[in-house]
Amino acid sequence: MDALAEIFGETLKSKSGDQRTLEALAAKSAIALYFGASWCGPCCEFTSDFTQWYVETLSAKGLEVVFVSSDHDEAAFDAYCGEQPWLALPFSDGQRREALLERYEVKGFPTVIILDGNGIVINRDGLSALSRDPNGERFPWKTFELPAVLQGAKVRSQNGKLFDFSSLPGKATALYFSALQCIGFTRELAEYYNASLKHKGLDIVFVSSDESEPDFVKHFAEQPWHALEYSDSQTKRALRNMLDIKQLPCLVIVGKDGAVINMHGFAAVLDDPEGANFPWHPKPVHNLRDGVGSLSLIPTIIAFCEACDVHTQGAIEAAMRPVGERFLASKSTTITYRTAEGFFRHCITTQEYAFTIVTEPNAIGADLRRDMSMPSVSLSKDGDHVECKLGGAGELPAQLMLVDLPDKGGFYEGPGGQITEDTVLEFVLSYQRKRLTRRQLKD
Repeated sequence: MDALAEIFGETLKSKSGDQRTLEALAAKSAIALYFGASWCGPCCEFTSDFTQWYVETLSAKGLEVVFVSSDHDEAAFDAYCGEQPWLALPFSDGQRREALLERYEVKGFPTVIILDGNGIVINRDGLSALSRDPNGERFPWKTFELPAVLQGAKVRSQNGKLFDFSSLPGKATALYFSALQCIGFTRELAEYYNASLKHKGLDIVFVSSDESEPDFVKHFAEQPWHALEYSDSQTKRALRNMLDIKQLPCLVIVGKDGAVINMHGFAAVLDDPEGANFPWHPKPVHNLRDGVGSLSLIPTIIAFCEACDVHTQGAIEAAMRPVGERFLASKSTTITYRTAEGFFRHCITTQEYAFTIVTEPNAIGADLRRDMSMPSVSLSKDGDHVECKLGGAGELPAQLMLVDLPDKGGFYEGPGGQITEDTVLEFVLSYQRKRLTRRQLKD
């Protein structure tokens, strides 16, 4: 319990006044650390729902909530807390509030972190857990971590030697989910690995979906890295379920701590086969000149600004960056799977949207413009300025579009002209709330 006092301080604010932290949180099965503010519209909507869930069900199950406010003044804090039936960090403890925001890497509001009764994090995406299970049927929503599955897993090298997964020396490991029918990509990946990626510090572990052991042997013979034992079906099944692998090939980049760095390693490697950006942490804003990025994998907000000057392009990228950072790790998928010990639930954070800027004409941008019936853009012959085929140089404003290739090539038109952080965010929120008209890319 001393850990709780270290996290929250000696006292917390309750409906009846200040209360000692250790007394307020005694015998609680879980603690929801709720970061928000009264000025945040999504927080107000969530607070209303969360209050109902808490009063009707979750409090009785053993959940306590501690609200950590980012309100601008104490009057707003007092008014907002008056609507809430749980505890709150005192507004005057601003230093602790900032420390908690940093400690739990809060990037936006609302955010909910679930702790156990001793203050240990058991779910970093409590918002999704609560929204999907408001009655607490799976309370306290404890996630099962990837390192636990990989602990003790055996990997085989090409010479037949066995190693513990944890003994791999690389700076990061790519879990390569594949089967013999993907051998073309396997050979391409092997070429990149031998030429550059191995020397950058990448290990690769083949997680086979081959239908037979002879197929596995034939496929692994093409691979200059390691593989999970073909017979270890339990670990392979757990990894596929935990990481929600739906199609092959799939490359998932994992750090030394077992945390997933990039679920879309396939696209990252194809865009950067020499590993200049290894280990390929997703960027808040991708430039289309560096490759397709995650365009084919997730909904992508694209700012077309090839006809704008360099200063304007920089301002557009700066406007997109905070929104991109907000959504960079905002989606959580909860997977249920079975091991020898029973059923577990695992929460994996993935990139919900990609944000891309197009600053110069290229084949990908030209194809997208054509398929969305946008004006085409080309460079002048001397390359010193941009010439727009419609209207002359400099007369084609920037344009936001959202392309959803996984949705059978759907796209949505956004605002044009001056692009600010507010216009980007509002465009994404309008898409989330289904207020935009879906259109179809041309074949």
